[in-house]
Amino acid sequence: MTSPQTNNTKSNLESTLLLRIPSLKVDLGELERRLLEDLAPEAGALSDMLRFVLGSGGKRFRAGLCFAVARVLLPVGSNILSERFFLLAEIAELIHTASLVHDDFLDEAKTRRGLETLHLKWNPKYAVIGGDFLFAQASLRLGLLENCAVVKIFAQVLCSLCKGEIKQAEDKYKSRELNLEAYIGRCHLKTASLFEACTESAALLAELETDRVALFGHFGMNLGLAFQVIDDLLDFTSTEQTLGKDSQSDLPSGIFTAPVIFACEEDLSIAGSLLEASELGFTAERTASIMTKIKATGALGRTLGLAQSYIARSKACLEDLGLSASSGGVLVEICDLVLNRATV
Repeated sequence: MTSPQTNNTKSNLESTLLLRIPSLKVDLGELERRLLEDLAPEAGALSDMLRFVLGSGGKRFRAGLCFAVARVLLPVGSNILSERFFLLAEIAELIHTASLVHDDFLDEAKTRRGLETLHLKWNPKYAVIGGDFLFAQASLRLGLLENCAVVKIFAQVLCSLCKGEIKQAEDKYKSRELNLEAYIGRCHLKTASLFEACTESAALLAELETDRVALFGHFGMNLGLAFQVIDDLLDFTSTEQTLGKDSQSDLPSGIFTAPVIFACEEDLSIAGSLLEASELGFTAERTASIMTKIKATGALGRTLGLAQSYIARSKACLEDLGLSASSGGVLVEICDLVLNRATV
């Protein structure tokens, strides 16, 4: 009989949005095999933790981007990706998963992908070590690529992720300092930098010219910004069941995102309520009141519009690369899937 955990894992994998794109199914399936069979060592609790966190599903967007760019750039008549693109996809997924393990611990999150977070299921020390091990495994694969340019890109990504986490911690509860520019900068550090690294590195491995590599990087950066903005929108509009992690948690945690910034511009009383809650505590009653005020403004619609503007920039990059709806179809589909997350 299949265990409850296996059933849940299968459900999460089947709900992965990129599996809706037929050309990526085989690649993502091979990635899952590698993550679950080739990575976890026979090391007691560490092995169990890795199988748990890597087998809990996930969107696999970053790895999928590596495959998508590689497939768009395959020579005519070829259908086989080289080993280096699978290594790149593993690197992206390992870094992303490691960052989630650490973020969940720092944020004291209770759920991730519909399951108990690693630091609660085992203990915080094991979770930190597990995240470190995933980063180490990503580093090993970077060495196997033997490409200094890609190594530099991902080294910068690791710096960006750390800077983004520190910046978010520094900005917590600072309602007086809300501004869109700082928010977008944080989104780039915490999310878009890894998206950009995936698309830029895939183009590098395909040995494109420098200007085209840069365009693929810009495509990924704008896509990543849209992805994070949609994530922040969903924190206001989704339940824990549909989001796969704690929902409506940013506001009481003092993490003020695009919906809050836009709402404060439209209703000055919200800024006052935020200041009061930041000083006295985000009780359930105060949080519910502020959420109601935010939803009464046009903030959620403006947040969606912000995401749409970044998707438009991503698609403009594809046009500059000379990729039509047919030649760059898989990348266009991914753009649309990112936006569709706000409506499904």
